[in-house]
Amino acid sequence: MAIFTLQHDLQQNSEQNNPFCIILGFFGYGTDGLQNYSYLLTAVYQYISVVYPNKIIWRTIKSQFCLVIVIWIVCILYSLPLLVTGQIIYNIDNQICQIPLRLSLPMVYVAAIIYIIPNSGILAVYIKLTRYVHQISSRAISNHTLFHARRELKLVQRTFILIPRILGNTDTLQICHDIENAISYESQVFYLYDPRYYDDIHHYSISSTNFSVCSVEPGTTNDLAIIVIPRILGNTDTLQICHDIENAISYESQVFYLYDPRYYNDIHHYSISSTNFSVCSVEPGTTNDLAIIMKIIGKNRVPFGIKSGGHSLNPGFSSTKDVHISMLRFSQVNYNPTDQTVDVGPGLVWNDVYKQLQPFNVSVLGGRVSNVGVGGFLLGGGYGWKSNQYGLSIDTILEYELVTPNGTIINVNNKTYPDLFFGLKGGLNNFGIVTNFKMRALPQTLVYGGVLLYDFLEINNILNAAVNFQHNNQDPKAQILCDFTSLGGSVAINIIAFYDAPIAPPNTFDIFTSIGHLGKLQTRSFLSLVQASPVVITENMRKPGVEKVRDLFIEYTLASIPYGRTLVNFDVEPFLPSYFEKSQGGAYPHSPSNPLFPIVVQFGWQSELDDQVFINATQTVAEAILEAAIQDGQDLSGSKEILYPNYALDNTPLIKMYGKNLDRLKSIRQQWDPENVMYLTGGFKF
Repeated sequence: MAIFTLQHDLQQNSEQNNPFCIILGFFGYGTDGLQNYSYLLTAVYQYISVVYPNKIIWRTIKSQFCLVIVIWIVCILYSLPLLVTGQIIYNIDNQICQIPLRLSLPMVYVAAIIYIIPNSGILAVYIKLTRYVHQISSRAISNHTLFHARRELKLVQRTFILIPRILGNTDTLQICHDIENAISYESQVFYLYDPRYYDDIHHYSISSTNFSVCSVEPGTTNDLAIIVIPRILGNTDTLQICHDIENAISYESQVFYLYDPRYYNDIHHYSISSTNFSVCSVEPGTTNDLAIIMKIIGKNRVPFGIKSGGHSLNPGFSSTKDVHISMLRFSQVNYNPTDQTVDVGPGLVWNDVYKQLQPFNVSVLGGRVSNVGVGGFLLGGGYGWKSNQYGLSIDTILEYELVTPNGTIINVNNKTYPDLFFGLKGGLNNFGIVTNFKMRALPQTLVYGGVLLYDFLEINNILNAAVNFQHNNQDPKAQILCDFTSLGGSVAINIIAFYDAPIAPPNTFDIFTSIGHLGKLQTRSFLSLVQASPVVITENMRKPGVEKVRDLFIEYTLASIPYGRTLVNFDVEPFLPSYFEKSQGGAYPHSPSNPLFPIVVQFGWQSELDDQVFINATQTVAEAILEAAIQDGQDLSGSKEILYPNYALDNTPLIKMYGKNLDRLKSIRQQWDPENVMYLTGGFKF
C-alpha cells in the first residue's frame, strides 16, 4: 500500500510539469468557448432568418463555413494568453490542468469571454426577436411571417435555455446523482459526455430534441416506479398518499402507476392538451371506497382530478398532476320498468348507455355525440336530440347518489336535500362526486334521420335553409345540427337531421335534401344515428347571425392554413323557442322567458407555440357572433347573456354562466364543502 501511494504521489508531481496536460487544458478552454459561440451564431442566424428572410447570402454553405472558421480562430486566440502566461497549471485535487479557481484577473477574463459575452449576445437576440414578434403580432394571424417568426423564436429560446443546462443545473444534477445511487445495476444514468446519452435524447425531429442534464434508462419497473416516476412528476408526498389509498381501499378498487397500461387509459382525454400525467390513477369500484378516497384526499389536501368520459376541452378540468380519479368502474345501466327510471353510472359514454337500453325500447335524454362522457355532460346541463320535447338532461334527472367532500354517501332528490338537488342540476363538480344518476326513462322507437354532406360552395344555401327550418318548424320531434368543419384547409359541411319516430312527416327536411348532397335520411335505430354524429349563445337564429358565422368560419379557415394541420369547427344548434318550457329549474339558468341557442366554436392545433393565437381566436369569434346578434336586435345584455358551462372557456366569469343563481350556489357550496375540498380539483368553482 505504501509503495502504491508513493507511486501515485510521484505521478501527480510529474503531471505538474507535463506539457501534454497543459495543452489539454488549453484546448479545454478553447472548446468551451467554441461551444458557446456556436450557440450565439445559431441565435444570430435564426434572427436573420426571421427578420431578413430575403438575405439569401446568410444561408449559403460558404457563408456559414466562413463564420465557423472565424469562431475557431477567435476561440484559439482568446486561449493563447492563458497558455503563454502560464496561467494553466495542474490542480492536484481535480487532477486536471486548469486556471486556479479563485477570484483573479485570468478567471474574470475567462468568465467574460466564454460565458458572459455569448450569453449576453443570445439574450440580446432573444429580446430583439421578441420585440419583432410583438410588433408583427398586431397583424392578421394569417400572416405567414408571424407563423414563421414564432417558431424561430422558440428555437432561440431553446438555444438560450440550453446553455445554463449544459453549464450545470446543480439541483437537477444532484437529483441525477441521487437516482444513480438509488437504482439497481439493471438501470443506468448517462451524462453529456457519454455517447449513449445522445442515443437517449435523439428524436426523429431535431426540433423535438432537448439537451437534458442527464438521461436515465430504467431497466426494471421497480426502478421506474420507486425512483424515476416520483422525481419526474416532482411529488414524493403524493406518491405516499397513493400508497395510503392503495392500502385503504377494497379489492374492488385499484391504483395504477405510470408503468401500467391501465394508467394511460385512465388519464387519456379526447384532447391531448387536457391530459396530465398524474402520480397515480385510482379506479374506485364502490361508493364506500370512493368515500375513503375523499377522506384521505381531504385530510392531506392533495390536488386531484375526476374523469368521466374525458371529453372536457379545458386543460385541468378533469385531470391533475397528483391523484387522478377515474370513474370507469361506475358503469351501471339499470332500467326499472315499474317506475320508468334508469340508473346511469358516470363512468360511461353515451354510446354505452344507448346500446344497453336499446333492447327495452327506452332511452334517456343524453348526449348527441357517442363518445361524450355521462358525468360531465349531466352535471353541466345537457343538450340532447330530445331537448325540444323534454328540455335539458338535468330536467329529467330525478335523483343523484353523491359522495360529499367529507366522504359521506347520500341520495339527493327534491325532497331529501332540495338545495343540494338544485345545485347539482348544472353546478358541475362543486358539491362532491356523483356515483349514480337516476333519470326518467323515455320511450324510444326507431328514428328517422342521418348525415347529409355538402360541397363548400353550398354554404349560403345551407345557412338559409337552417334559418328557414328554425323559423318554420313547429314539430318538437324534428331537430337538426349544422356542422362546419375545416381540417388542414379541407372543408366539410354536414347537416345531421333527427326525427323521433320511424317516419318523418312529408317535407320535414326537404329544404335540406333539395340541395345537392351525399348521404341519405332513413329509418334507423336511435343508437346508429348517435354513432354517426361526429361557447356562444344567441337568442334566435336569424339571417344576419348565421351570415356572421359563415364569414367567421371562412376567415379563420383561411387564417389557420399557415399553422399546419389545424381544426376549425363551428356547430349551429337550433331548437324550438319553447324548449325551455320543460325546465325544472336548477343551477344552470334555463327559463322559458329566456330561451338560448348554443353555438359551438372549436379550434384544434398541434403546436403549443400557437396556444395563445387560437385561444384568442376563439374569444374573438365568440365576441363577434354575440355582437352580431345584439346588432340584429336580440336582447342578450346583462343577466340574459347566459353561457352554457359545458361549452365555456376556462376563463369565463361565473356570473355569465349562472347569473342571479350564483349567490345561492356559493351558499350551498359553503354548507356542503366548508373545508374547500372540491377546490383541490379542476373546473369552475363557486
